Amino acid sequence: MFGPQIQSLVTLNLPASKISSKVAIYTTLVNPITKYALMVTPIVNAIKTRFPCCYNPGFLSIFIGTNLLISTVFVALAIPFFGSLMSLVGALLSITASVILPCLCYLKIS
Repeated sequence: MFGPQIQSLVTLNLPASKISSKVAIYTTLVNPITKYALMVTPIVNAIKTRFPCCYNPGFLSIFIGTNLLISTVFVALAIPFFGSLMSLVGALLSITASVILPCLCYLKIS
């Protein structure tokens, strides 16, 4: 359980031969992909509302989503330590949403 043979990532410590381990690893891999799609959907919808007179809304949605994905990849590759920056932003927003915002709502009610 502890010691020098333990690796830093939990999924690297799972036995590779068991099916349950493979399910856990694949679930861990699929999770960020589905989260990205959920986070980008409101942005794509907001951009689509800027083009109300479109001939093919399905094509426009795919075009906007693909361009947004490609631009996100380029930004992530171009900015050094982009993952650390996004972690910091996420941590600050989590603190705001879980600590400060309920206090402000309580003050607004009372």
